[in-house]
Amino acid sequence: AYNDLAKLAAAAEDSALLDQLNRRFDEFKTADPRLALWQAEARWLDKEYAKALSLLLENRQSILKAEDTEEHGVGRVIYCLLYLKQWPEAEIEAANWNRKYQDPWYIALVFAVQGDPKRTRNW
Repeated sequence: AYNDLAKLAAAAEDSALLDQLNRRFDEFKTADPRLALWQAEARWLDKEYAKALSLLLENRQSILKAEDTEEHGVGRVIYCLLYLKQWPEAEIEAANWNRKYQDPWYIALVFAVQGDPKRTRNW
């Protein structure tokens, strides 16, 4: 139920509601990897990309363990890196995703955001 409510709050772009939900869920002291993801999502919604990235990287292993949070977590890491103009790091994350899933979407996105149409077309 928590994950579903968090998705709804994020879809509504309501960081205050998502923060409140995360605090209530955290009171139960569960080891759910989704908590860190949704805490980062609240920071993302507030355009606090450095804080969101920090939360995602600190909790990376637990986020990646949960099959239903991996893509969202990796995507948010890449988007945060792009907003923070950390191009090489974003490229590495995108390449890792492509190696694992044969999905070049994030690589093409990284090159497109950098304004590199030639490299974007290669993907």
